[in-house]
Amino acid sequence: MWFRRASPVVKDFHRNICDLLSSADIHLNGGRPWDMQVHNDGLFKRVMAQGVLGLGEAYMDGWWDVKQLDQFICKVLLGGLKSKFTDKKTYP
Repeated sequence: MWFRRASPVVKDFHRNICDLLSSADIHLNGGRPWDMQVHNDGLFKRVMAQGVLGLGEAYMDGWWDVKQLDQFICKVLLGGLKSKFTDKKTYP
């Protein structure tokens, strides 16, 4: 698994993203329609560096997807993830 070989910084990014998503009942590579499916491991660093813009651009680039984008966005908005991400100040 890629995660075992990842640098400590990437593991921190991964953990931060997982924590944020979990607070909105979203899981990475989970089986529910609103769970994010990651296709490129660079996603975590990109999101931590570029925030919401990086997340959107990564989606457009095919780095991740979700079966039900509307449900994903609803959970993100209701969970207040944008403000939680901004408040963490975990950018490199």
